[in-house]
Amino acid sequence: MKFHIDRKQALSAARKAAQAAPENSPIQELTGILVEADENTGQVSFFGADLKIAIRCEVQADVEIGGSAVINAQLLTGMLSLTSGDRVSLESLKDGLLRLKCRDTQYTVGTLKPDILTSVKIPVPDTLVRLTGLPSLERFTTFAAAKKSEQQQMECVRLEIAPNSVQAVACDGARLIETREKAESGGSLTLLLPAKSLHILAGLVEDKEAVYLGIQDHSAVFFRPGLYFTSRIVETPYLDVDGLLAAPGKYRALVEAKAFRQAVEMVTAATDGYSSLQLRFSPDKKLFLSCDGPSGVSSSTWLETGVLEPMPGDTGFYYKASDFLQGIRLMEGMLALSVSQDGMLIAANGSEKYMLVPRRPVKRVEKPKTEDAAKEKPKKKTAKTKKTAAKAA
Repeated sequence: MKFHIDRKQALSAARKAAQAAPENSPIQELTGILVEADENTGQVSFFGADLKIAIRCEVQADVEIGGSAVINAQLLTGMLSLTSGDRVSLESLKDGLLRLKCRDTQYTVGTLKPDILTSVKIPVPDTLVRLTGLPSLERFTTFAAAKKSEQQQMECVRLEIAPNSVQAVACDGARLIETREKAESGGSLTLLLPAKSLHILAGLVEDKEAVYLGIQDHSAVFFRPGLYFTSRIVETPYLDVDGLLAAPGKYRALVEAKAFRQAVEMVTAATDGYSSLQLRFSPDKKLFLSCDGPSGVSSSTWLETGVLEPMPGDTGFYYKASDFLQGIRLMEGMLALSVSQDGMLIAANGSEKYMLVPRRPVKRVEKPKTEDAAKEKPKKKTAKTKKTAAKAA
């Protein structure tokens, strides 16, 4: 194998493929990128895969001799980034070595066995739908998927594609986010895609780029010219999202999203992972927010807003402050806030709905200062100290 290629294009393709290659794996071959060159088409592909996802990027090059080689992903991207020329040459040598040259810089490195990566194939789906805005879908959903759960579907984003719209949903058991956008997909498709896979895919494409999607052999396949991405899908039933979001709200209010977001950011400025935020619709038509913080810190504010159905007296509900802020930060426009009798909150603006489960307020136990604790706590005499005292007597 021998070819000459634009260095920046090669680096971009290698970095994308490297996202599917684990840095540390008991299977050493999976830490590599399969580089394949075709002398007939002048195409060079960079391919990375683990047991869950696979990425292939294709670049045009000047191919003298076709062939293939597997190079450690971190090593390949490192060599391509450290050189400074416009074009780079890669050539296979004897004894499993590969030479990379760029201007006056030359690297000679060992290659990995190609058996595993060459056996991984990206399936070709029978039917396809068209998607745009994948980075936006990812931004609105993956944060609410469970990071690790015994129920695999909770680690996923559900994509429901209709001819004129795309809906994406994620839920970790304590919160749920739904976003729906208009789209001309040309078909219908529903799948559960691991949130981690969607996060990686969103980093490979632009928001306005059209990407085609199909399902084949228990995998989702996304592609556009020069890029192929495949991920396993989860084939288990998902939540009844429509039923959850249709829960009636006893207490209701309307608020402008920007003002609400600024108020939430203000009261949560001094919070930590244990903090709770209290939400209350008062009988005098004001929306109250308060939050506790570490070391006795607390903050509160109120908004003059359209409280439609107030909560009685000083009644309010508590939510995990970080979860509350993370969802509200994403929402724009006019928000309809709906709270059920048991505290289930739904914030909706027409395109997104964010549901949050209430919690009990956290009771903080303040630890005594180290110096004071040392003074108050008497030292225990050890057995050795007692024997020494007895001998002295």
